[in-house]
Amino acid sequence: MTRGQPGSRSERRPGQRSRGNRPERVASRTSRLRRLNDLPLRRERDFVLYWMQAYRRLHHSHALDYALRCAGELGKPLVVLEALRADYPWASRRTHRFVLDGMRDNAEDARGLGLNYWPFVATPHAPGRGLLRELSDRACLVAPTTSPRS
Repeated sequence: MTRGQPGSRSERRPGQRSRGNRPERVASRTSRLRRLNDLPLRRERDFVLYWMQAYRRLHHSHALDYALRCAGELGKPLVVLEALRADYPWASRRTHRFVLDGMRDNAEDARGLGLNYWPFVATPHAPGRGLLRELSDRACLVAPTTSPRS
């Protein structure tokens, strides 16, 4: 298949199916992964949690690739959490519109990929305080996306 033809890699939408029902994979480079705490792996817990925060995408993600690999090795389901708070310093209607549009696209892509996608949008009546802690307590491990400076 030549580049640019329908169905070729360059014609696929980001996050679109590739290799069956799996997201497009990237090779996890250990230089892109780092341990953020010294907590032990909790194999008896319910799932592996992929916390999508800095890079809100289901393709070309080292953190997602790592989380998928861990879930497979542990025989646990993967849960993808994408949350949007309203109380951060640079919050704006424009930014939230952009993120919400992306969350809609991620939900559609996750359905096509067979991923457990859990979106959460905070409201004044449901600010989501404690949500990550509650999910983390049920998780074997948490694989967050972080920025290089985090």
